[in-house]
Amino acid sequence: MMMFADAFRPYRLRLLEAAQRRGFNLRQLSEQLDIPYQTFMYWNQGRALPKLPQLLHLLHRLDCQLDELVELSRQARPQGL
Repeated sequence: MMMFADAFRPYRLRLLEAAQRRGFNLRQLSEQLDIPYQTFMYWNQGRALPKLPQLLHLLHRLDCQLDELVELSRQARPQGL
């Protein structure tokens, strides 16, 4: 069931999937980036979203493209996609 706040989120992170493809779990990644593990859990659950500098740091550390880590919500997708 979609929560009310979820309808207004423009994207969600596929953080766990991206980390696992590179051989990390969220705890290891949080330690490497010096970001609290609880923050990673909130991001992964969609309860919070990283700020742009944190998102860029994640992309760099995971060596991935934005579209691999971020999934746009249906409301945020341009028409025709």
